[in-house]
Amino acid sequence: VGVTQIPEVASAALMAGINPLRALQASWIMNVITAVCGGRPGMISGTTGFVGLALLKVVEEHGVDYVFYAVMFAGVLQLAFGLMGLGALMRLVPNPLMVGFVNAMGLLVAAQQFRYAKVWPDQAFHQDLEGRRNLIEIGHSWGHFTDKDSEWIRTSSFIVFIVEALICLLVCVLLPKATKKIPSTFAALIVGVIAEWAIVRQIGHQSPLVEDYADISSTFPKIVWSDPTINMPGFTWDTFQKIYLSGLAVFGVGLIESLLTANVLNDRIGNNGLKNRIAMSQGVGNVIAGIFGGMGGAGMISQSMIANKAYGITGLSTFLSGITLLIIIVGASPAVQFIPLAAFAGIMFYICFFNLIQWGSMLNGIAALFPERVRDMIHLDYKIQRSDILIMLLVTIMTLVFDLTVAVVGGVFIAVFVYAWDSSNRVVVDRELSEDGMNVTYNISGPLFFATSQS
Repeated sequence: VGVTQIPEVASAALMAGINPLRALQASWIMNVITAVCGGRPGMISGTTGFVGLALLKVVEEHGVDYVFYAVMFAGVLQLAFGLMGLGALMRLVPNPLMVGFVNAMGLLVAAQQFRYAKVWPDQAFHQDLEGRRNLIEIGHSWGHFTDKDSEWIRTSSFIVFIVEALICLLVCVLLPKATKKIPSTFAALIVGVIAEWAIVRQIGHQSPLVEDYADISSTFPKIVWSDPTINMPGFTWDTFQKIYLSGLAVFGVGLIESLLTANVLNDRIGNNGLKNRIAMSQGVGNVIAGIFGGMGGAGMISQSMIANKAYGITGLSTFLSGITLLIIIVGASPAVQFIPLAAFAGIMFYICFFNLIQWGSMLNGIAALFPERVRDMIHLDYKIQRSDILIMLLVTIMTLVFDLTVAVVGGVFIAVFVYAWDSSNRVVVDRELSEDGMNVTYNISGPLFFATSQS
């Protein structure tokens, strides 16, 4: 996981116009801190695409030097959220919303892999994105790999990229059927390296490598106020006014992404993580990451699933992922730079299509569109209420079209409306006439509120 995190967190940094090393530093720090502070066992944390997008405004308007204050502010808010016991609010998130979130993230992460087949970041790295992000902006979730500032790599390299990704995908799918002693994701990386260097490059072709995408070599991080590469402004009221909106954005999207990822792992692994402790560990991780020049992060559902497939379901796996990434950054980057990005793409395709996306839920959604007579004719059945399917589909669509925060808020609002509607139809009124016929008693059962008065 320490290796497979590299292209994903680097991509998140690039979309925000920040040096990828800032994302790598944040990722190893957050994994170590969340493991030590008792975060969700087996949950991998790091800089995600949504966190990168949340920081985009402060980078555009005030520069990278203000990012670290925004991350620290977000961490303080997450720590306060956990200390106040507000993690219990996750009980208000319905299961259909969770399914919609997982399906959308699977589709998004799979689509993000094609960013590696675009012009390599020595040309694509930019900070000149025009305009600001509105509260609701169509296509916001897709902007980081559909931007017009970068071009696709040449056709031959693109074909090689796709073929290598498919080969690695097949290794991940087929190897567990033969043996489970070797993690299929690790084997896919080895096969990808062999295919690139022993075959593809020997016949005069090539595909993008890690070193083409980001320089990941660095030293142990320094405190931002003593780092000569950072022009850290003083923390004044003016500074706070510049960073608080981005800090709130990182707080919200990071907390939502982490708690939803924890819920998914709870369903897959079985042992529950304490929501308040998860929020506090994420907060401490973001504060320390900001102090040491990292751009913050959140729970990463795709990387957590990779760890889960390799039987990494304890806090030790999270800790070792962070230490592995630190070792790579500080001294072992040459051993990783030559890995083809197509190998990472193939692994992520496997995680998305075979582990994240719940295809059965989509089949249920299609079945719900047909009347009962048609479903009986084609032997298509579904066991979910149509209202739940509506929530699931709308959350998936809103995540794909807008972003995670809008989708979660919208999904909860729709769930509340559906619950209120159903509750208003559950009122039962029994009319009871007295023996002498002079009095009538009405027995009312069910929830009584404003909507039931008209039912």
